[in-house]
Amino acid sequence: MYLRTKAQQRTLDNLQVITKNNYPDLRVTKGYVLTALLEGYKQYVNNEEVLKKAIKESDVKQEGSGTPVNFNITAQANTNLESMKRIIDKMTGRSFFPAQIIDILLICALSIESKDFMETEDSIDSIRLQIIKKIADTDTTDVMTLYKIRKVLNESFERGCNMMKYKVLEHNVNQATNKDGKNSLPAVIVTEIHEEKPDLGSLPEFAFCKNYMQFFDDAFGDEYDYYPKEPTANTDNKQNELLLFWKKEKFEAVLDSAQTTEVTWENNMPNFTSVILKEKDTEKEFLFCGLRITMARCIDNNASKAEQQKQYKQQAALRREQMEYVLSVTDKCEHVLIVGDFNNYRRGVDLEEWNVGCINCGKQDYTVYTPNGQSIYKEDAMSDDYEFPEDHIVSRGIEVSNYRYDRKFIKWDTSGIYKKAGTDFSDWSYLHGYPDHATLIAEFELS
Repeated sequence: MYLRTKAQQRTLDNLQVITKNNYPDLRVTKGYVLTALLEGYKQYVNNEEVLKKAIKESDVKQEGSGTPVNFNITAQANTNLESMKRIIDKMTGRSFFPAQIIDILLICALSIESKDFMETEDSIDSIRLQIIKKIADTDTTDVMTLYKIRKVLNESFERGCNMMKYKVLEHNVNQATNKDGKNSLPAVIVTEIHEEKPDLGSLPEFAFCKNYMQFFDDAFGDEYDYYPKEPTANTDNKQNELLLFWKKEKFEAVLDSAQTTEVTWENNMPNFTSVILKEKDTEKEFLFCGLRITMARCIDNNASKAEQQKQYKQQAALRREQMEYVLSVTDKCEHVLIVGDFNNYRRGVDLEEWNVGCINCGKQDYTVYTPNGQSIYKEDAMSDDYEFPEDHIVSRGIEVSNYRYDRKFIKWDTSGIYKKAGTDFSDWSYLHGYPDHATLIAEFELS
C-alpha cells in the first residue's frame, strides 16, 4: 500500500544513512527500509530514554512544509505505524501526524545503532590497552614472544568484536499436554528457530509428541543442546513439559545442573525447567530457567460474581505460591534469567496476590521485563488495561534489552492454520497443537 506524506529533510537524510548502513551496495526502496524498521518498532518505544530524546529532536521543525514522499509499505507495516502512534500519543498526551512518527522512528533507529557501535568500539579500545600493557611489560623481543603477543592480540580483538548481546526466545507452543496422544510438533516451530537464530530459548507447553525425535533433529541438529531429552514424570502425569535449548558453541551446561519440577493435578507446582549454563568465552555462569505458572484452579462460570471474585483471589494466591517456589530456587544463584508464560491477569486487574505488578513477588533484586501490547488473543487490545501480557522475562544480575512480542512466525507456517485469522489467536478451537501466543524475543548480556 502507498503511504503519502510530507517528510522533513532530516527524515530523508536519516533514511538515507540507515539505508546505506543496513543495505550497502543494494538497491532498496524507501518503503522497503521503512517496512523493515516498523517491523521492530517496539524495541524503540520500549527504550523510553531514546524515545523521549527522539521526540524532542523531532519537535524542532525545519523550514518549509516538507517534501512529498510516497512510501510503498506493507499493510502490517501500516498497522505497526498506527500502533506506534497510539503509544506515543498516549505517552505524551498529544496527537502526532504519521510524518512525525516516521521522523521519530528514524531518529530512534539511528540513535540505537550509534550507541551499539560506540559500545563495541569502547570494548575493543579497552582490550587494545590491555594488550599494549602486555607488550610494555615484556622484556624480550625474540620471535617466539612476538608471535605469542600477536596471537593474544588477535584473540582479544576477536573477542572484542564479538562482545554482543545474546538473543533469547520464548514461545508457548500450545501442545496442551498432548492429552489425546495425536499431536505432532508443527514445522513452524522448527522454521522459527532457524529464522530467528536465538542463542538460547524456552518452549512452554511442550509435549513429547509422536514426532519429537524428528523435531529435535530438525530444530536443533548439531547446533543446539537441549533439556529434557526424553519424557519426564510430567508426561506420565498428563502435564505439560517445558523445554530449554542453547547453542553449543556459546554455552555449555554445568554437569548435572539441569532439572525440571514434577507437576500433578494436586501439588500446585509450576512447569519449571532450569539449567546452569557457562559462557564458553568467559566461563561466566548463570541459571537459565523456563517457566509456566500453571492454572492452579478453574473459575466456576456459573457462580455468582461475588463467588467468582473469591475464587479469583484464591487462584491468584496459588499462582503466587508457585512463583515464590521458583524464586526460592533461583535465590541460590547470583545471575538468573527466567523466561516464560506467567498466567497473570489483564493489566488493569487489581489483584495484589498475582498480577503484572507483582511478578517478582516484591523481591527488588529481580527485574521484570514486560513488553508493550499483549502476548495472547489479538495483537492490539481495546485498551491498555484490557491487554493480556502473559509472557515476561525476570532477571537477576543480568541486563535485558530490546524485549518485544512478535507474531511474524505465522508467515513461516505452511499448514495454512493461521490463514483464518492471521495474528488473532483468540479462537483456540482450531489452534490446538499450534502456538497461540506471540513469541517473546529479547537480548541480554552477562555482567
